[in-house]
Amino acid sequence: MVDDEYWCSLRKCFSNNVKTNSFTLKNNNIIKNLIITKSKILKKEIIYCGSKCLLVCDGRCYKAWGLSNRPKIFLSDNEDDFVWLSDNELGEAPEDPGTSIGGIRKDPKSLNKWCADECERSRLICTGETDFLRDFSKRVYNIKAKGYIPTGMKFTYQKELSLHPKTDEQEIVDFCIEGLNIENDPELQNLEVNEYNSIMRNRLDVILYKLKKMLKNKKKYNPIYMLAGKVRYSRSIQEKQTALHLIKNFIEQPQDKKTILENINFLYDMIIF
Repeated sequence: MVDDEYWCSLRKCFSNNVKTNSFTLKNNNIIKNLIITKSKILKKEIIYCGSKCLLVCDGRCYKAWGLSNRPKIFLSDNEDDFVWLSDNELGEAPEDPGTSIGGIRKDPKSLNKWCADECERSRLICTGETDFLRDFSKRVYNIKAKGYIPTGMKFTYQKELSLHPKTDEQEIVDFCIEGLNIENDPELQNLEVNEYNSIMRNRLDVILYKLKKMLKNKKKYNPIYMLAGKVRYSRSIQEKQTALHLIKNFIEQPQDKKTILENINFLYDMIIF
């Protein structure tokens, strides 16, 4: 479960931009009571698992089914190989699609944990990264190699990172251990499968993001930097955990570097996103 301290707002603000008209609401009580209309882009700066992020949503809550429940067509035996139906093929989504994140459910009046972890119409963008909102005016493929082309609205979140200027190898190992221990969090043990998987993916992605930033532009870490960057976009929890094991071993077992590099290259080539 995502702790409330990780969900605290970096700025208790709610920015709304519609073409040339924009305004900012800074009163959190106003945010809670604001009814989101069908055409507003919603943005909220948050701290998620200790990292500064921007939560962006197209505001079409009436079309938000959730990652788990949006109607889809499977294209193969791979559970991640599917295409979501477009908005035009569906009616309005239920007010409560039946999923929750730590007991928090879909709420058209505010951006919350459900929006960050479960809503298919939102994106959680880490500092310095760029991503696209999914464009549901057409069918959206879950696996990019199957035909995914980012055509939705593009957002970049630029904030200064307070990372240590020098890479400490013990810090890399500690991040890997932190990521590998997420599955032992007692608060995750009684969750439904879809909720568990969603939270696990997001927490692992935050750890991998931190590792990628630490390893950037350091030649001797290039293999694990490349792996951390690619595996973040995998839907497989097992691949993310395996990558953390390999990154940890790369640092701790330099005597086995050749074998570890072979395993890193093998996993890198296997990742499909």
